[in-house]
Amino acid sequence: MRLVVVALVALSATAQAQSSCPTDFLKRLPAGDAAWCAVDTAPSIVRNPAPRFPGILASANVDGDVEIEATIGVDGRFDMTSFIVVSATHDLFVRAVLAAIPVWRFEPARLRGASARARGVFHFAFATPLVGNVVAQRPLEAKLSTHGAELFIGWGAARVDPNTPIDTATLYAVVEAVARYFPATDSAQPRCLALGDDRIDPPSTLFASLRARGVDLMPPSRCPRSYASMIATVDARGRPINSAPPGHIEPQRIAIRELRPWAEDVITMSASTSVGLGSTSGQCAAVLEAVNKWVVGCSSLRHTVH
Repeated sequence: MRLVVVALVALSATAQAQSSCPTDFLKRLPAGDAAWCAVDTAPSIVRNPAPRFPGILASANVDGDVEIEATIGVDGRFDMTSFIVVSATHDLFVRAVLAAIPVWRFEPARLRGASARARGVFHFAFATPLVGNVVAQRPLEAKLSTHGAELFIGWGAARVDPNTPIDTATLYAVVEAVARYFPATDSAQPRCLALGDDRIDPPSTLFASLRARGVDLMPPSRCPRSYASMIATVDARGRPINSAPPGHIEPQRIAIRELRPWAEDVITMSASTSVGLGSTSGQCAAVLEAVNKWVVGCSSLRHTVH
């Protein structure tokens, strides 16, 4: 199994002389921007949600790279009107990067005692090795640079400790992470959760805990009926039988099975989500990011229509 990991290179290097900046980069520098390699203090990362590895490329073991030039404004945000895609091996990698960076936040650069716009080069490397054990997200690793940021998005092996217990708080937090990984397609859509055997409802305290954290799920016994499988069911005159009532929205069904602790900070599982006749399933892992805050990633996702 493979999971996306992110290793972000956060930059806060001290100033370099303007002569140390690449000449061709300086020639492209927009008016009003300072070169990342020439400011007194380079921007530093405050918030950086990871780009999501495009599922279809991960499943096909497609590696790739994206390199962009972009400016961090004095407000600590990417100036999305300023970026240039320098190179990319696949458009889906570009889309993943551009979907992630608008919500990144930085401490802005400093130049001569004031905040400054700083332009740098950001390189994103996507890697999917074919070897290794169960993999999971690793802690962020920092590497100083004078020109921009390097991000590695790939796979890392998890240490194995199958005797690690899963306590109630951990279980509830992992279920929440899975539910957020498979978001609803409609704000009015009913969402249902099966944990292990879908003939047995999970404990009511789980659903109460999830609601308190803004995740509204219901047990299998209360899940609304699905009418999708009856689309082709007609009577002798070709009229639909048991057609959906007006305003019916197909429920989303999330199933989590085979929960297995691999370490204190890694739990693996099988997970799936289905709506109507379509379903998505795969092998997933939850990785501890902070106290009772888990991040889920899934690999080899399979999309099927029944």
